[in-house]
Amino acid sequence: MPASPTSPAITGNLAFQPIIKHITTQGLYRYGGSLTTPPCTEGITWLVSGVPLDVDVATFNTFKKVIKFNSRYTQNTPGQQNLISFARDNYPPTA
Repeated sequence: MPASPTSPAITGNLAFQPIIKHITTQGLYRYGGSLTTPPCTEGITWLVSGVPLDVDVATFNTFKKVIKFNSRYTQNTPGQQNLISFARDNYPPTA
């Protein structure tokens, strides 16, 4: 487990075949943006799959142990209520 955000992380074997198959058969959207963690550097090109890639819970939890932190909150589906506004309106801060 990394000691700090800049420390290397040692993982087990990584299987990229499912990811490669997914992006080569489903295609990608490309857009310009910024990094998701401070200093949120701009000028980043994002490649995003138009079709979600299913990940089992164990894989997600392993990934989360390595990544640990993301400054961006989960975004809602277009047309749905903003998740931050929903939380603010329905779960007021406690003293």
